[in-house]
Amino acid sequence: MFPLLERAALFITHSGMNSVSEGLLAGVPLLMIPQTADQRSIARHVQRLGAGKMLHKTKLNTQRLRKVTEEVLAQPAFQQMSANIGASLSLSIPACIGSMGRVSYTDFNVIYIRLQMCTSMCALRFNGPEL
Repeated sequence: MFPLLERAALFITHSGMNSVSEGLLAGVPLLMIPQTADQRSIARHVQRLGAGKMLHKTKLNTQRLRKVTEEVLAQPAFQQMSANIGASLSLSIPACIGSMGRVSYTDFNVIYIRLQMCTSMCALRFNGPEL
């Protein structure tokens, strides 16, 4: 999916950790529609940092989806913050990749922890908008 994300202007996702990581690594702003509790937590964190917006699945309709999509695309700060977080996150990934070029479950947890750390640092360093 990564080659496609590199050309995307926006990534609409369920906000699973893999999807969010790939979107941030590609520097693409996220429009997140979480389905489960852990996905809501991830989406809230990314939204708080200003790299995307979260929509609640129970309040979703075509008009709201269009409105929020247009908002995210019209504000370059979302893409800039996503790119900043992705750049920081990408520095840690080579150390986490296994010898086969695959990420193990343990390595994935390391990447997740690194995402938490780097997004917190980005919020302090870049003063991402509170949404």
